[in-house]
Formats: sequence, structure tokens, C-alpha cells
Amino acid sequence: MDQSEIHRIAQYVTTRTSYGLSEVEDIVQTGILEMVSLAETSTQKFERQHLLEYICQWTIHQTKYPETMIREILECSGRWLDNLCRTIDHENPTEVSTTE
Repeated sequence: MDQSEIHRIAQYVTTRTSYGLSEVEDIVQTGILEMVSLAETSTQKFERQHLLEYICQWTIHQTKYPETMIREILECSGRWLDNLCRTIDHENPTEVSTTE
């Protein structure tokens, strides 16, 4: 996922929430980069809900934005996060599970 795709996600989320583009882009990018990093370094398989919880907590820690804000933004961008999970799962089937 490149920067233009992250920007597109941030624009979509910004139009559906009350948060500014720069904050949304920061949260989305932080969460996505950690998902990619986790997929590249982990051999553990994750269920979607556990992965989302981890990404939320990681993003809270890294960005210092409020938990409610991060959860709302990541949930709103869930379609892209799910697509990223499926892509990672397809490329590395033992690492991420998109099942609920």
C-alpha cells in the first residue's frame, strides 16, 4: 500500500467523521504500517478482532490520540484494513487470519 492509497483512505474517513485530514492520515498510516510490520515479522496467526485490538492499542501508544478517536477512524477505514489483511494472508497464509 503506497502513500497515495493511504491518503485516499484518509480522505474517505475524513468525510465520514469530524476529524481533520492530518490526524486521520497519521492514524491510518500508523496502523497500516504496524500491520505490515507485524505480517513481515510474526509467525503467529491472528483473528481479525485480536489484530484490530492490537493495532488500536499500538496506534494509541504511538500517536497519543484518544482511544475513541482511533477506534472510530480504524473502524471507518475497516474495508481497507480487511483488504490489506487478505493481501497479507494471500502472500503469507500462515500469518494473518481474516476470519471473525
